[in-house]
Amino acid sequence: MHKTLSPLDLAFLKVALSRTIFGRNIVYEEVVDSTNELAKELAQGGAVHGTLVICEDQRAGRGRKGRRWLSAPYKNLLFSVLLRPSLGAKDGFWLTGAMAVSASEAIWATTGIKAQIKWPNDIYLSGKKAGGILTEVLTQDHMIRWAVVGVGLNVNWAPSKEFICISEKSGLPLDRGVLLVELLGRYHKYLKKLGHHNEEIMEKYETRSLLRGKEVVIREGKGRGAEIVRGEALGIDSDGGLFVKGQRGELKKIIYGDVTVLRWQ
Repeated sequence: MHKTLSPLDLAFLKVALSRTIFGRNIVYEEVVDSTNELAKELAQGGAVHGTLVICEDQRAGRGRKGRRWLSAPYKNLLFSVLLRPSLGAKDGFWLTGAMAVSASEAIWATTGIKAQIKWPNDIYLSGKKAGGILTEVLTQDHMIRWAVVGVGLNVNWAPSKEFICISEKSGLPLDRGVLLVELLGRYHKYLKKLGHHNEEIMEKYETRSLLRGKEVVIREGKGRGAEIVRGEALGIDSDGGLFVKGQRGELKKIIYGDVTVLRWQ
C-alpha cells in the first residue's frame, strides 16, 4: 500500500461502535463494486440488523436513478448499513431522513461546519453537494423486511468543482473514522425513535433544509412524460413528500423528483 494512503482503523471502529447496533457485525473490504450491493447480498443471507459494510474504494458506486458516485480511494466515507426495523413501509423515507440529519449533525460536531439537506437525500455545504444517501428497501405486507441505507460522503476529496469535500471547508484533513463514529452514534439513537417520534427527526430535517423558502424547479418522471413543477419549496410532510407552492398559488405534493434551485435568496 502506498504510504500516502491511510486506511480506516478497524480496531478503533469496533471499540467505538460497540455500544451501538453497528458494532455487531462490521464487514470491511478495501475494494467492492458497491457497498449497497454487498449489503443486500448479506441481507438475503440472513445478516443481522445493524450490519455495517465499509470500503475504501468502489468500482461501481451509485446514487439515485443509477447515477454513478465517484470517490478517490482512502479519502472519503463509503458505507452501507443493513437494517431490519419494525417499521411500516410508509415510514421508509425516515430511514433516509434520519441518516441525513445524523450526517449533518456529525459534520457540525467534528468541524463546526453547517451542513444542509437537499430533499430528499443529499448533503450540501455552501451550496455544493458533499454527500448522498441511497436507501433500498424490501417490503412485505406493507412492512419493511429489510433496508439498506448507503452513504457516500466527500470527506477529503471531491470529484469536480461542482462538488465539495468537508476538509475543503475546514482547511484541514479529517479523520474519517472519527466522523463515521459520530454519524452512526446519532443514527443509532434516531433509529430507536422511528415510528414513534418521527416528528422530532422531521423538525431537525426541516431546520437543515436547503430548499425551504427557495424557488425551485422539479422534474417528476422520465423522458417525454416527465412533468415540470416550478414554485416555492415549503417543506415536507410526515411521509417525506415535498410541498411546493406553484406560481398560481396552488399547492402540490412531490413524492419523487429531481430538484434544481433557481434562486438562493
